[in-house]
Amino acid sequence: MSAKERLDQAETPRVGEVRSDDLSIRIVTAEQEFALLRSSWNALLQRSSENVPFLTHEWMGAWWVAFSAGRAMYLVTAWLGADLVGIAPLLVDQHGSGARARPTLRFWSNAYSNRAQIIVGEPLDEIIDALLHHLVHEAPDWDLVHLGPLDAGSRVTHAITRALERAGVRYGLDQGIRSPFLRLPSSWENLLAQVSSSHRHTVRSKRRRAASQFRFRRILNRDGFHHVLAVSEKSWQHAGGTGIGTQPDVKAFYERLAAEAEQREWLELALLEDAGEAAAYEFNLVYENKLYSLKLGYRRDLARSSPGLVLKSHVLENAIERGLEEHDFLGAEEPYKLHWTAHVRQHCEVVIFRPGRKALDWFYRYRLKPYVRRHLPGLSKLKRRLRDP
Repeated sequence: MSAKERLDQAETPRVGEVRSDDLSIRIVTAEQEFALLRSSWNALLQRSSENVPFLTHEWMGAWWVAFSAGRAMYLVTAWLGADLVGIAPLLVDQHGSGARARPTLRFWSNAYSNRAQIIVGEPLDEIIDALLHHLVHEAPDWDLVHLGPLDAGSRVTHAITRALERAGVRYGLDQGIRSPFLRLPSSWENLLAQVSSSHRHTVRSKRRRAASQFRFRRILNRDGFHHVLAVSEKSWQHAGGTGIGTQPDVKAFYERLAAEAEQREWLELALLEDAGEAAAYEFNLVYENKLYSLKLGYRRDLARSSPGLVLKSHVLENAIERGLEEHDFLGAEEPYKLHWTAHVRQHCEVVIFRPGRKALDWFYRYRLKPYVRRHLPGLSKLKRRLRDP
């Protein structure tokens, strides 16, 4: 029995359908229905134009369990006959607070999501049109749809904005982070040759000094997760409240993700050990021959030995030796990443305004404010002074 047939037999009520020839839209609102989509979901992702680990069923499942409390699932799926051809993983939320709160549909994403997207096959434009038609005309009451963080250069992102333009729907485009990535060369020496001379000298010097103190090790199963937690508890991130073990939901997310990634052979925990005790870690995934750095940290008491830099150098050297194509640093532009690469991936967010509602909000946010910033900078400064005396 196909995933679509199992969904057809499920008892959870559906919101209405939109049909264009054999293309149909179906809404998933229950976790058990989401679970049934696993094989069809990942098969669609494999043939989509944007195949990254953050869109896998495993990642989404770990995210939902950890972070979805108090929110309702509104997973929009597109089917061409019996084949799953499109997925918009949305939930129902509130944007803003108090009297200014607005009912909003948004992706399953938060600060721990590196990228989000509509997962779509071919014909891309027709499927995107059908998904957005449903959101604009058939979805339950909402004022805003937030789609992000999107890869601004993605075919799918461009297809979304083209569809909104064709439909005459008001939307805004917010610029997000620029995230560094490195196309891995054929050898470690080639990588060192393409970084600055000062960084090359620093890396070689730090590694020579660290050779007698640290040992590099890779762990490919979740048994190594306790080392990650041990380092995280002694890191700067933990002191700042952003460590893996700081918040229960964040810890639960990474624990579940580690278990799922181990099963799919994506998990790679990189450690730098000092006398058998973990001194630094990287929580990485290897997916489609690319290395993704999700989280990293090192013990504050060892900062003078630069364990983070030493570990990153070993991770990159090992990835090159294994023939991986790319290392995605993820997150925002930070100096330690830009020492290794000048390539960045621009992210953005598409904000859709429901037709007939909040037209003034759209005008203020995407027309008036940009105009004032460009042409009346003094007024913007005055407003900031009045707001933040």
